[in-house]
Amino acid sequence: MTLLLVGSAVCLWPNPLGFNLAWGLLIGLGTGCLTMAYGAHVARLWFPRSVGLVSGVLTAAAVVGQFALLPLWTAAMTRYGWQAPIIGCGLLTIAATGLNWIWMGEAEDRRQDRQGRKVPQQPLFLVVGEVVIDLLRYMRRRPFWILVLLFLICGATTNGIMWSHFTPAAVDCGITVEAASFVLALIGIFNVAGTMAAGWLADRMSSRVILMVVFFGRSLTLVWLPLIFWGAFEPQLVVFGVIFGMLDVATVPPVIVLSNRVFGRNGAIVFGWINAFHQLGAGSMAFVGAHIRTQLGSYDLLWFASGVIAMVAALLVFLDRYETQDGRPLHGE
Repeated sequence: MTLLLVGSAVCLWPNPLGFNLAWGLLIGLGTGCLTMAYGAHVARLWFPRSVGLVSGVLTAAAVVGQFALLPLWTAAMTRYGWQAPIIGCGLLTIAATGLNWIWMGEAEDRRQDRQGRKVPQQPLFLVVGEVVIDLLRYMRRRPFWILVLLFLICGATTNGIMWSHFTPAAVDCGITVEAASFVLALIGIFNVAGTMAAGWLADRMSSRVILMVVFFGRSLTLVWLPLIFWGAFEPQLVVFGVIFGMLDVATVPPVIVLSNRVFGRNGAIVFGWINAFHQLGAGSMAFVGAHIRTQLGSYDLLWFASGVIAMVAALLVFLDRYETQDGRPLHGE
């Protein structure tokens, strides 16, 4: 939260270099620490019996925030100037910090070990050291690398292509920017339903099956896209937006459930490391997509290649039984 507040304050300084450093570095670090990993921590700490559903709701909330506030920030910028949305984000951060301090403080106070004794707070340097040591230990386990590969592919086949290349590809095919934005809005809206449904199911059935279905469905939609991406705006693109939106971030709740069950109390920490590879996959595919478009003059290969690697992810899911720390296979897996 402090990173977000400081980043917002620095962005108010009318200097392009300072703005880019603040928004790219400080805001990037702040949102990276909060969005997925902290949500996984909250779900496990407060709702241990409904981790899937709660993580789905929290992920959906992050998506809603990206879209629901855009009209408000646009209106504020039009009326009061470009600083208004940044100030608004800062005020929301202050409010969220206060709520977090009150409610999460209560949860931390109730933390107990297996003997029912209260767990004392550790110094920051010990916590950081423990995080690094845990990472080195879990890097020797196969489930960690399977989940890393899954999220690497997940980022590549969602953020890496949709938010970077969908609109330019639509324009290349004669579709207006407004129509392409409408499809992206559909994806954002149906993200909510898909993520919450995946979270609800993750508490009741095999997370491996959910991930397989999501990646398989995503593969089919990506291969289908270039076949309908020609000429005028067609109803098929609306169908694509709905289906892809349902599948877009539906991988998050089952992966959080697997992380918590396999890695125990360190599940949220491990998921934070896994989520870093999601961003790496997204950034890498954004670069690859731009290279494909520059060299071939078309995005078709990008869509087909993304569909293929999504299919690979659907098969990778079953390379491990995801046993708990005491060697037992997970229930339903």
